[in-house]
Amino acid sequence: MSSKYVGRFAPTPSGPLHFGSIVAALGSYCDAKHHGGQWLLRFDDLDKQRTNSGHASHILRTLEKYGLHWDMEPVFQTQRTQSYREWIEKLQGSQVSYPCGCTRKEIKERVKENTNDHRYDNFCRDQSQIKQPRSYRIRLPASCVTTIRDSGKGDISEDLAKTSGDFIVYYNQGLPAYHLASVVDDQEMNVTHVVRGNDLLPSSIRQAHLQKILSLNTTEYLHLPLAMNESGKKLSKQNHAEPVKPINASETLIRALHFMGQDVTNITDDMKVEEIVSSAIENWSRKTIGSSTLGAIGGTITHSTQSQDQ
Repeated sequence: MSSKYVGRFAPTPSGPLHFGSIVAALGSYCDAKHHGGQWLLRFDDLDKQRTNSGHASHILRTLEKYGLHWDMEPVFQTQRTQSYREWIEKLQGSQVSYPCGCTRKEIKERVKENTNDHRYDNFCRDQSQIKQPRSYRIRLPASCVTTIRDSGKGDISEDLAKTSGDFIVYYNQGLPAYHLASVVDDQEMNVTHVVRGNDLLPSSIRQAHLQKILSLNTTEYLHLPLAMNESGKKLSKQNHAEPVKPINASETLIRALHFMGQDVTNITDDMKVEEIVSSAIENWSRKTIGSSTLGAIGGTITHSTQSQDQ
């Protein structure tokens, strides 16, 4: 790993930024700048049915209005397909991955007796021939304990063989799955630190395993509290989270900092955005993350530490 801190924010351009997005962007920005590092921007736009360039442009303008300025030209995953193909070819030439013809419905039917078990049952692993592969999965060992370093929580370990089963790394169309695209991007962008929401903790552990078997650089993580709505669901575009408004940038930044457990005693809502961000960088503390009970919506919703996979 490079000794130089390189962080990143990687939104999916499927809609405007909401409060949860600002928490992730601000947290990753402050952590990078507090440690004298770079902050890069990547658009995870491989799913063309969910994304468009208009949303990407809107996100860029919003980040600027909130005083969050990236250090290099933004990266778009749709412009990196050749690099993904090269890594997919490496996987195809090894015994690490195997074809899978299972649909989500079929997997759900097979595990319906245990509704809490979201693990893939490795149904296709030992099949001699898959006539119509839909995806390709990573072949995990019988015991696959993977550990990540979380800057706030310390070391976190999980046995992927027990919690996820063989997970998808790429699709039959030659496109990478989320985990593979993410680790390849982070490697080639020289990312050293990933700061994001608690919902992506399972993804971090899967990606750490991929980094290991592909001999990629190890990433250090920091997972932030998860903003929820009044129904107890994660704030997201799918759940119709209200977009943030540049006119309320100062207020929203202060709420986001308080939500992450940061000291805001020296910050007032009549301060300029640049002053708020500068103060946040100077006083940034990993130790207090998750200590606040201030809600994201109306002051009634507390942060969550529940993990949900992407």
